[in-house]
Amino acid sequence: MKKLFLMLIAAAFLLISPLYSQVTSEIDWLNQIDKKQNVTYGDAVNLFMFQLGKNPSSFEKDTEILLSEGIGLAGYTQDEILTKGMLSKMTAEYLDLGGSLMYLIFGSERYAFKACIAYGFFTPDGSSTDKLSGPGMIEVFSRISEFKGEQK
Repeated sequence: MKKLFLMLIAAAFLLISPLYSQVTSEIDWLNQIDKKQNVTYGDAVNLFMFQLGKNPSSFEKDTEILLSEGIGLAGYTQDEILTKGMLSKMTAEYLDLGGSLMYLIFGSERYAFKACIAYGFFTPDGSSTDKLSGPGMIEVFSRISEFKGEQK
């Protein structure tokens, strides 16, 4: 009986440990991001990998996955400083935001930023070219999660 109980505990642990590992890595990642004065495109790629429920791996592989999902931005390097426009474009694609007629026509970062303002992801007191800090990206990250939860 004792052996059966231990086997059940071991099986439960094996089932729960991958989930625990993902949550732990996401929390660790958020703690690192919170300390950054400027975040990068690579950080945004990681953010959206977590949003998709996947652990980030290499930048190239993750970018490929995001581009296949219609979320990534072509032509940016991992270490490029992230702007509000870049994150807005990724957010608009991820959440399929209609936004404005101008965004639907041009699909640019500038108009994606305006669409994200309309949906409350950003305040209107900035520009699409403003650099993002770690805490600023975490704030958008939480709004994306809330918005995604409201859609379900």
